[in-house]
Order: sequence, then C-alpha cells, then structure tokens
Amino acid sequence: MVDDDLRTAYIALQTKSLDDDPDIPYWVKWILRRIYHRYGWTAMDHEGKSYCKWSFIGIFDTATAARWAAMVPGGSWMELPLNVSLPEETCQFRVHDFPRSSVSHEYRNRRLPLVAVSVDELEQLQRVTHSTDDLVQEYHAKSA
Repeated sequence: MVDDDLRTAYIALQTKSLDDDPDIPYWVKWILRRIYHRYGWTAMDHEGKSYCKWSFIGIFDTATAARWAAMVPGGSWMELPLNVSLPEETCQFRVHDFPRSSVSHEYRNRRLPLVAVSVDELEQLQRVTHSTDDLVQEYHAKSA
C-alpha cells in the first residue's frame, strides 16, 4: 500500500545522451554509467566539461505523461515528492528512467546506497515486523 498522504509529481528532463556522442569511447561511457548508477553522480572531464547537460521539459501529474514527454533523445523522467524536500545526501526516490536509452532497464533498476522513503512507509514496515514478533519468539523457544 502506497502512502496516500505523500503527494508526488513527475518531472521530465532532457540531457545530452551518451549514446548520441560518437566522440566518447564505449569504455568511457561504460565507466560514466557505472559511476552514475553506483553513486548517482554525473561526471565531468579534467577540463570541466560536463557529460550531463539538463534541460527541463515539464512537470506532470502522472508517470505516463512524464514518460511520454521524456521520449525525446536524451529524455528522462523521475518521480519526486511534492512540497517536501529530499535529503541533502545523494539518494534514490522511487523511479528515475531514461526511456530511450539502450540501458533503460539499468536506470529503472539501479540501487543507490541511500533511499528516501516516507515516515508512513517506515511505520507500515514496522507494523508488519512487529506483527511477526510472537511467531519469531515462538520459533526461538521451540528451537532452544
């Protein structure tokens, strides 16, 4: 069950795609993507050239509309909390995808070390965990 109190919106962006830059060798693209997937950072070269140039497309109230708008070269979309800030640390919040990328599945399935979730989602997890406490104690008593 998703927290109904946490409102979100979907933003669509466009960036220069690594796929569209023939001057970047394949192995460099691979390394840049590994850095992005692992740490959520975009890279710059030694002369300060950014490999990520963002242009905002729009903000949408559905994931479908944002994904559709992001179907441009270098397009991406992501879900963000509405009227609530994410933490200062680089973190993952729900979906972020580059739908036309050759590695779209990697963006959708990436896992950063820090994840932002709502307090209600944490409390829901705690309720489920506490609901099994008696079963766990009973199991430990039988196996002792």
